[in-house]
Amino acid sequence: MNTRPKIIAATTLDAEEAHMIARMRLVLAVSMLLTGIIDLSDDGLIHRLSTIVFFGYVLYAIAIVVGTERKVLQSQEKTVHWLDIWWFALIIIVTGGSLSPFFLCFFFAILTTSFRWGFEEGASATLVSAGILITCGLFSESVSDLPRVLMRSAFLLAIGYMSAYWGDSKAALTRRLQLLREVSRLSNPRFGIDQTINSVLGKIKDFYGARECILVLRDVDTGACSIRIYGRAGTSGAVASDKISVTAAAPLLALPEACITTYISSSWPLRFFSAKAHYLDGESQKWIPIEAYTARNVAEILEASCYISAPVVLMRNSGRLYVTAHDRRCGRPDALFLGHIVAQAFPVIENIGLVDRMATEAASQERRKIAMDLHDTAIQPYIGLRLSISALRNKASNGNPLMHDIEKLLETTTHVVSELRRYGKLVQVTSAESGSAFLASLHKQTAYIKGLYGIEIDVSSEGNININDRLAAEALQLVNEGLNNICRHTTAQHGSVMLYCADGWLRISIGNESDEQHPTVFTPKSMSARAAALGGQVRVQSNVNGYTVVEIEIPV
Repeated sequence: MNTRPKIIAATTLDAEEAHMIARMRLVLAVSMLLTGIIDLSDDGLIHRLSTIVFFGYVLYAIAIVVGTERKVLQSQEKTVHWLDIWWFALIIIVTGGSLSPFFLCFFFAILTTSFRWGFEEGASATLVSAGILITCGLFSESVSDLPRVLMRSAFLLAIGYMSAYWGDSKAALTRRLQLLREVSRLSNPRFGIDQTINSVLGKIKDFYGARECILVLRDVDTGACSIRIYGRAGTSGAVASDKISVTAAAPLLALPEACITTYISSSWPLRFFSAKAHYLDGESQKWIPIEAYTARNVAEILEASCYISAPVVLMRNSGRLYVTAHDRRCGRPDALFLGHIVAQAFPVIENIGLVDRMATEAASQERRKIAMDLHDTAIQPYIGLRLSISALRNKASNGNPLMHDIEKLLETTTHVVSELRRYGKLVQVTSAESGSAFLASLHKQTAYIKGLYGIEIDVSSEGNININDRLAAEALQLVNEGLNNICRHTTAQHGSVMLYCADGWLRISIGNESDEQHPTVFTPKSMSARAAALGGQVRVQSNVNGYTVVEIEIPV
């Protein structure tokens, strides 16, 4: 029995918090209304006016509760908190100004804003609330009330600042836990470790609001170095791992080994005088200064005024992960948390690589078994049939009226044997190489189809077709199935294969010319099932050139 606690989604927790805050707002509103009704010290117009304002705030709180229950205010939660502040300002004005006891209601808005949106929103709410209270005090008729107003304002600012600070810590902790949960989730091993590494780098970059996220690795056996940059200017996201020379990688790997590091510098005029670089010593758990030249050299290479870095060990590679920025947002707590992210995410990536290799080996063995079974159960009988027909043709005289039919039957069996052998070789292929080798395989297949069926297939691609070997094998199988459908189920003499890889998707368009004015709508079931297993989809449509096009989309 699985006893692991169920992980609740962050969106569910946010919704529960919103419901709780809405209910507490209603309780507060009803309490203020009852207080206003019971307190009869202010008779006349002022009392009636304050009662109307209290009643209006109760109606407002009821509307917020209803809107929250129906999930129609999720995008306006910040606005709701600011409306609370202005409601409280109106209540203070009609209940005695700066000396009103209802100034304590400001803490409700400050607390909810701080714990849900962090320090900036909480501090803004604190300053606005204190400003409203001071403004009301300036219009007070009695000068003797001014010290009390200042005391209340100072109390509001102090407690409000502390609430904003602690609220920001809570919000940051929630975001950190959510990030750790996301990077710990296993992605589809079919897509390999590249997709997972890119996903982790993207999440880290978004979390820190960084300019770039850079992973530098060195193979411990061969010494070969590689670099992967997420967020490079002019790109939409991650790029493939590029090989770099040992000389180029040496400065980036020169920081203290197996230590978390930070580097912070001021703006350009003071950069060389105020830069601070430290690393965390593993034994003493103290931050120790780094040699200025080494840290500054890394900053110049990364073109960053601020960076944090953590050591990375990935299978047979070791290196460093850098998060860069142009401001001073990255500090020691951020560097420590980056170390936690690396410790949490990269073992998962290693497991994905292990699962990928195991799955590849298992698939390879299964393909070889299928190929041998195909040869024994299908190809051999057809070879025997072809030999029998050949012997029958040799026995028949040249004037035999069945000679033409025998020749045609022999040609058909020879073609079937060739097709079965070709399919058997295709089944034995365990993987297709990515990039240009993948396109070369397609060109080879289209050349074979042209020689066998006389059908011209144009192959073209846009963008960098950067996919791992297992996904390339699946994509090649989909394209082969589409081309076989053109050969066997159409009379087309021209076709096309278009490949496009961008925004995390591999798009394949397989088209053939059609003589029909209104082509029959169909769905290739086998291709749809294969694409769905990869997390993709298949659509069939006709374009303006009279081509019937099968469009395949697969996430990479």
